[in-house]
Order: sequence, then structure tokens, then C-alpha cells
Amino acid sequence: PQQYTAQGPESSIVNISIHGSKDFPADIAPPDELYSELATADGVPLFDCDGLVKATGIDLMDCPLNAALTLRVRRRLPHGPVVLWHVVLPLTVISKNLLQPPHEWETWLGLFPNTQSLAAHSPETMFTQAVHLISRPEFPKLRVKFTYHNPELRMHMAMKRQHEQESEERRTKVGASVGLQRFQHLQEMTRGLREKKVSADAEK
Repeated sequence: PQQYTAQGPESSIVNISIHGSKDFPADIAPPDELYSELATADGVPLFDCDGLVKATGIDLMDCPLNAALTLRVRRRLPHGPVVLWHVVLPLTVISKNLLQPPHEWETWLGLFPNTQSLAAHSPETMFTQAVHLISRPEFPKLRVKFTYHNPELRMHMAMKRQHEQESEERRTKVGASVGLQRFQHLQEMTRGLREKKVSADAEK
């Protein structure tokens, strides 16, 4: 995968990959002239793909999970590339699907035409609308996968699972011990009742 910034080996990484495309109208632009571009919310390009899809993805090192990114589809033209479609990627919404195992999420997203301002509503609202465009054939779509790698988070969750497992084992042992004590107590009561019955029969 391509990396946006280089950090240490323990950096957190958000990987954004594009695994499919559909409903791009050939009468507007030939598919081989289109490519995807990842940019910041204010339009600063981060990475240009060779085409519409990029299965290996783009690594964003130490990217804050409250950032908003923009995915744009450009057309190569002699006088320079132009943006034809775009969509906002608010990590505040997307990260909710990344903080729990398997730390990845994949979805189709409908793209807005360049005449639609992504600032018309909040990034969260625009993203929700993009998801709703999946069923609209007149809007081009990209299948985007988000993967989150955070060694510190994984370690924390592993320790949490270990703690939960140890707590469950302790509860099981305590339950078994209490069960054994109750069983022994019932045995003693039963033995006492049998002895009393034997004694009473002997007196008869």
C-alpha cells in the first residue's frame, strides 16, 4: 500500500482501498480516462490512483479518527484533470466500525456530481446520503474498504479479553466450589436422615 506519511513501526494506520466501481456513464467519460484521488477535506491531494480502483489501498499514518477526507474521481484531459464526482469520508462515523475486531469495514458509496457542494451539509449527513445513493443507478459508485491498524488498541483489547477470560474462569471455579459445597452439604443431610431412620427402625 502507498503511505501518506512515514512514522515509526508502532504508528496507527488507516488504510483506504477501493475494490470496485459501477454505474460510471461512458457517455460522460471513457472509463480509462478516470482515476480516483484521495484528498483532505479542504481539497489538498493526498494520493492519486492509476485508475478507479486500488485494491492494495492507501496507508494514512497516525491519521486522527475525527478527520474528514474527500474521495474524488477525476478525468484526465489534455489541459489538466477535472473532478467529475466526489464524496466525503468522515472518519468520526466510519471509525465506529473500525474500533472493534476485525477492525475493518467495507461498503459501496454513491458519488455526488461536481455540481453538488460537499459543504452543503455536515460531513456526517453527506456521508449518510452517499450510502443511500447505493440504490440509485444514475449515481456512479465505488466500493471502499477501511482498515484500522493500531498496535496499542489491539494490545488493550487483547488484555481486556484476557481479563474477561480470567474473570470467567474464576467465576466458573467459584461456581464449581459452591456447587461442591452444596453437594457435600446435601450428602451430609441425607446421611443424617438415613442414620436417624435406621436408628428409629432399630428402636421399633
